Amino acid sequence: MINIDVTEEEISDKEPPRRVYRIRRKAGKTDPVPSKLILPSTLETRTALTLIENSSTPFMIALREAFESALRNGVWYLDGTPACQTFLDDKKDPDFGSVDIWTLRRLYSVVTAKLTPKILENPDISEGEIISLPVDIYLPDMLSTSESKAHPDAKKANDFATRIIDFQRMIGVIPSNGYRDIFPVMVWLGYYESENRISFTMPYFNALIYRTLQKKICREKGFIVRNRSSGLALTKAVETYLIKDSIVKERNTRAAEVVYIVCVLIETCGDRLPHISAKTIIDRMPELKKALENMSTAANRNTLLRRTFTKAWELLRTQTELEQVYKDIHLPDPKNPLCIPTVGTLDIVFSFPHKGKHIKK
Repeated sequence: MINIDVTEEEISDKEPPRRVYRIRRKAGKTDPVPSKLILPSTLETRTALTLIENSSTPFMIALREAFESALRNGVWYLDGTPACQTFLDDKKDPDFGSVDIWTLRRLYSVVTAKLTPKILENPDISEGEIISLPVDIYLPDMLSTSESKAHPDAKKANDFATRIIDFQRMIGVIPSNGYRDIFPVMVWLGYYESENRISFTMPYFNALIYRTLQKKICREKGFIVRNRSSGLALTKAVETYLIKDSIVKERNTRAAEVVYIVCVLIETCGDRLPHISAKTIIDRMPELKKALENMSTAANRNTLLRRTFTKAWELLRTQTELEQVYKDIHLPDPKNPLCIPTVGTLDIVFSFPHKGKHIKK
């Protein structure tokens, strides 16, 4: 043990570090982070917040590195050239697992909560007016969930801001009239440390939300907008609130992804019986499919499948409100081996029968 003697004079010469209090008031007006995840739930948008490439529905692509983006005369330029499929093919990142998909989905919830009232208040607003609308978030709100509050120090705040900045390498694709409209997912504006605030714009999410709402706004005779008593335009259901925001902290991200697939499936089926095979679930999870293909033995693959699906069936009960929203819904039993697929039983079909949604009083 080493003893270091410090004299009283030395102590008096040292000034204690002054703590910087980064309270909410200093952040100014910020956008609220919803206590529940708000996620797209239509057939047309079921892949919008995934990395599943599709010819008819929106999806996201991760590139190997961030790029410079700029909007000129309605066209997005990436690294100085108009956005095109060739640019994406040349720079695509094959490492699916490196994308923090659940934080992206939480950011989508923030953008949805901000844009939806603005669009429904003025259905005639153009896409160009909202495409670059910025979002400002008080960082502790983003790091907290409805089940746990966060008070991040400077290091944690900076680490999280770095993760957010990584989304600048993400691209969103929206099929439109036989073409593909390409958008940056995020344009980073800055982290303001003294205010503990992050600022950015999400063009892909903005365009996705705008186009989805425009298609689902109820109109009489094809063009006269029907309004609610609140004055907002009436729309058909376009989103789900089934998944709790606390799932963003789930470490078994593959199991969480199964939960996302199942919840979107149930919401899009309406009155029809929701059902899906294990093989289809895996096909919709590129990272899990790649991991299974890279394993050398069936035993290892079965272990991965067991860990993924056992936890997924648990999360359907603990991290969603399926049992509260749907009457008598039947969920797979995580303790029943027949509900856990193996490499030899990937054709097994999971059904989620229910008696409709509980009527809100």
